[in-house]
Amino acid sequence: MFDLVPLNAKKYKTLSWSKFQDYRFASKFNIIPVVIAELADVIATLPLAFVRYATGELELVAIAALKNNENWFITPAGKWVGGYVPAALRSYPFGLIRVADAGQKILGIDESSGLIHANQEHIAFFDDSGEHAAEVKNIVHFLQKITENKIATDAAVQSLDKANIIEPWPLGIQEGDDITPVEGLYRINEGFLNNIDELQFYELRKKNALALAYAQLFAQKRMELLQRARSMYINQRAHEHLLAQDSLDFEIGDDTLKF
Repeated sequence: MFDLVPLNAKKYKTLSWSKFQDYRFASKFNIIPVVIAELADVIATLPLAFVRYATGELELVAIAALKNNENWFITPAGKWVGGYVPAALRSYPFGLIRVADAGQKILGIDESSGLIHANQEHIAFFDDSGEHAAEVKNIVHFLQKITENKIATDAAVQSLDKANIIEPWPLGIQEGDDITPVEGLYRINEGFLNNIDELQFYELRKKNALALAYAQLFAQKRMELLQRARSMYINQRAHEHLLAQDSLDFEIGDDTLKF
């Protein structure tokens, strides 16, 4: 989601960082990867869908807008108004980078975040021994938990795909008298899900795929909330000189490093 570079002691030991104060860094993310561990929170406000990549594999995502480079749940001031904040956003400006041919991931940072400081007056990256400082260790632990849960999530999604119960989602955006088709999003076919055989049912349950499937079906009802968010988004950007007082009647979710 972000352009990350490796965080190494040689470069960053004399620098420091600060925590993000708003979500403008995610203002162009119309879809956000999510994992099974956070589904109960996500579906309270956000629709769920699947996206298929060039490799053919599907990924579970929350829908934040139906237009690329927009996020209807972030105000011009950077406030998140969509209730629970997906875990993928909460470790910013950090993330894990896969090491080529090594089969492991290392900690990286978005150098364009504006949160890195050329002094040691903020939060330290490393301690005196050259190890990650305490707050950075907490972020690494959080990211590792997300990664572990994403492995299980991806396995569940691929099981649903193999069972042939995922289909293209025919969506569109009403713009005046015209409807612009939205392509690339997929959903659960409830009819196909209800007609799986006993063996498929057992296999999907074993991989937590059934819970994921029903969560996606339930979250489809959140498309109404997404449309409300779009209306607020359009209105706020037409009056950016005013303080946006609109809300979706939800509090900002838990921004700590936990699910």
